[in-house]
Amino acid sequence: MARQGTAYVPTLGAFAGSAEVWRGRERSAKRSAWPAGWEGMVANVRAAHEAGVTVLAGTDTFPCGTVAAESRHLLDAGLPAEQAVGAAS
Repeated sequence: MARQGTAYVPTLGAFAGSAEVWRGRERSAKRSAWPAGWEGMVANVRAAHEAGVTVLAGTDTFPCGTVAAESRHLLDAGLPAEQAVGAAS
């Protein structure tokens, strides 16, 4: 992605709340998959940043999330503050 100039827009906000909901449910394969998927998404954000991929803040949820909240998710995922804010610009 970095070599091709492809940007990564992970839309973490679309999944962040659901991961927490699934953590509180009765144990099942699906219950285990959601938090694991969330942790993988967060790891992918860090890996993309470390690989030099442009990470951008965006949202595709309804009701719509906000770019500001998405920037916060990027910060929480490990992007430096300048990159997390810059991802929204």
